[in-house]
Amino acid sequence: MKKNISRSLTFIVASMVLIGTFSGCKKNTTQTSSKSESIPAVATYPIKTDTTLTYWCYFYGDSSFGTNIGELPFGKELEKKTGVKVKYIHPAKGSETEQFNLLLASGDLPDIISTNWYKFSGGPEKAISNNIITPLNELIKENSPNLKKLLDGNKNVNKMVQTDTGNYYVYPYLRTLETDLPPVYTGAMVRKDWLDDLGLQIPTTIDEWTVMLKAFKEKKNAESPFTAYLFSTGGPMKSSSLFMGAYGVMDDFYLQDGKVLYGPTQEGFKGYLTQMNSWYKQGLIDKDIFSVDQKTADAKMISGKSGSIVGNLGGNMGKYLDAQKAKDTKYDLVGVPFPSLKKGEMTPIGHLGYIYGDSNGSAAISATSKNKVLAAQYLDYAYSREGQLVYNFGIEGTSYSMVNNVPTYSDIITKNPKLTLAQAVTGYTGNNSANVIDPDSFKQFSTPYEQQKKAVDQWKLTDTAKHQIPPVTATQEESSELSSVMNDVESYKQEMIVKFILGVEPLSNFDKYVDQINKLGIDNAVKIKEAALVRYNKR
Repeated sequence: MKKNISRSLTFIVASMVLIGTFSGCKKNTTQTSSKSESIPAVATYPIKTDTTLTYWCYFYGDSSFGTNIGELPFGKELEKKTGVKVKYIHPAKGSETEQFNLLLASGDLPDIISTNWYKFSGGPEKAISNNIITPLNELIKENSPNLKKLLDGNKNVNKMVQTDTGNYYVYPYLRTLETDLPPVYTGAMVRKDWLDDLGLQIPTTIDEWTVMLKAFKEKKNAESPFTAYLFSTGGPMKSSSLFMGAYGVMDDFYLQDGKVLYGPTQEGFKGYLTQMNSWYKQGLIDKDIFSVDQKTADAKMISGKSGSIVGNLGGNMGKYLDAQKAKDTKYDLVGVPFPSLKKGEMTPIGHLGYIYGDSNGSAAISATSKNKVLAAQYLDYAYSREGQLVYNFGIEGTSYSMVNNVPTYSDIITKNPKLTLAQAVTGYTGNNSANVIDPDSFKQFSTPYEQQKKAVDQWKLTDTAKHQIPPVTATQEESSELSSVMNDVESYKQEMIVKFILGVEPLSNFDKYVDQINKLGIDNAVKIKEAALVRYNKR
């Protein structure tokens, strides 16, 4: 196990180094179109063009529809509506980072590239200056009226999707802009039917979690009372974050009384590790917690090998309820609040998704594209009202219809005999692409079950907004130092988390662990984050 973790960490470091090799590339010319483009500045859809765009992006679809967005009902409808043919290039699942780096190294870039550009090594400005992506200021102003209108009307989002120097760099994936619908969609869920059988109440404290997990193990024969994918980056949050909040820390940089801190060096982090170590020794958390992936964790929750997990409203809770509704009528789940240390106290830190900044769905136009104007017009369609319907609901008359002026998923989505709700939605919509999530889509997809609606009410009971750092960006110079420091820090930190939880390293050595992180330069990283936050607030 240790060997596998080391290999993974080595790969992450190598990937960051590979991206960093582009510092010698030529500067971007900032041109917005090539001479071969002869289309109107503002598009009328469908656009009349024979040009085929190339688009590198993650594939979230289901194999029931195909293995490429172009094969999905959504892809076909999008081509029909926009008039633009697109050749989609998808990295193999599990090797996205490696293939992204290889794409950049090849120099043969597609017209459009979707990834988490906010977290690009060196920052978006480096991607621009190294001739990887193009600044979008003129393209948005001249060729993307729908996105421009959105940005002009939302100062908060406008700050998020530009650099400190004012360069726009993506057509963003944005969660719902509705202020009364907070982006809280992840938290802990437990077997409600087991709680009822055991006469237990919903746990709200760490001590109550201990009682519950022991009961699941001893009386429900759960081999992994709590399962998790501790180091997974594919999910919305690390499963361990469920319990860190009780100790007032995050597994990252966060704000405390306006001051930037690094969670893994704080005393509260020791409290968290101590609790996890105790549970591990008692067999209350998954013995494979450092290697479990989402597929395995899902199987354990559905089969009854586990009774609790951290996950999404739709991708986890909805999936489990769908899978069991025809097999086990007693199977039930309940969302539980982020636990605190004292009864009656609200935990300070839980989950709160960013409107923008933590998704791989945001699209940039490559600096070498010869079809920049067409790419800008194609991407801008997603921010029109018609485009939002296609991206969020799919095909009118097939996957949705208007009911009292509200777009509503049809039976092919909600009552498909062969597909779960999540599988059907990924086939007919582009919800993981550059667009704005419609609040009606969010509600229908994420909360078709009453259990999901109630879960949101539990998960949002935190003060996370006070502690979360917005999507700040470092300068190119800062990014180089930040990457250098954090590569070493993250590698060492993860190694020590494993040792502390397994008991290989005694927790009495926590101060030595902190000293080593300090020697690796974490204070400089904190200062960089503080400076970036000051600049962000001035945008």
